[in-house]
Amino acid sequence: MARYRRPSTWDCHGPGLAHIGGRVEWRAEPGGLVLKRILDLIGMSVGGWLGWTLGAAVSFFTGFVVSMVGTGLGLYAMRRFTDGLP
Repeated sequence: MARYRRPSTWDCHGPGLAHIGGRVEWRAEPGGLVLKRILDLIGMSVGGWLGWTLGAAVSFFTGFVVSMVGTGLGLYAMRRFTDGLP
């Protein structure tokens, strides 16, 4: 009977992770995962900026809320765009 082994931080074998000398480092993989995440960051930044620009004309809090919505929409739009990339 197998004993239950509690997961540790060394069990995080996600895409792009490599264990080198006792540390976890990011590695570029075929398929452009790093590029897709950079494009996600750009989409979130542009969406947040547009939301802030539109909402800040009303009030500070409205600018913040609309900025968060714009950030989410920017991420959604960029993920939809990058789905077709290799």
